[in-house]
Amino acid sequence: MWLGRDRKTRSHNNWTDNIDRLLLAGEEVEDEVSVGDAQVVVTTQRVVVLTPSMDGENVRYVERPNVSGVEARHSSNNQLLSVGTTVGLTGVLLIAIGNTLNLSAPATLSDMDGNVPGAGLASSMTSAIELIDTMFLYLGALLIATAAVLAGYYFWRRQRTVALAVAGDEDVEIPTYEDESADRLVKRLREAVAP
Repeated sequence: MWLGRDRKTRSHNNWTDNIDRLLLAGEEVEDEVSVGDAQVVVTTQRVVVLTPSMDGENVRYVERPNVSGVEARHSSNNQLLSVGTTVGLTGVLLIAIGNTLNLSAPATLSDMDGNVPGAGLASSMTSAIELIDTMFLYLGALLIATAAVLAGYYFWRRQRTVALAVAGDEDVEIPTYEDESADRLVKRLREAVAP
């Protein structure tokens, strides 16, 4: 996605160069780790996450004792996956109903002669029931295809992230570049935030 040349042109609003202005009295920088477009600064007291190119806050402060872990994740819209699963299961259910239930009328109704009273109505009902049975199959297939598209979109939009687990608050998820090793970044951040 991002080329090395593009990385150099992106700035962190100069706050990474002036991190000392964000520190408290007596606080010192212990380590700095670049994760994608973000900069994670570990100080003696806090973890400062600078994310000016992402949506939301440009800087987030987390007291070091509140960082309960660091892990690699895949970030995406879980609601999309949930909807896709529901649509897919509904499609499977409709196909199962269409295949297992024989909704057609008994053979005696469809074999009736035109001279028998109600034979025309019985024939029309048989055709309507067979049409409903076929519609179950087609609608089920359409729902399964829709679920496959939703699942494909979910996995296509999924992005590798490094997440700082924060006790009592929302985790901080930072997207990585494709060529960055999320596991290596996680290991380095774990070592940096360890007491």
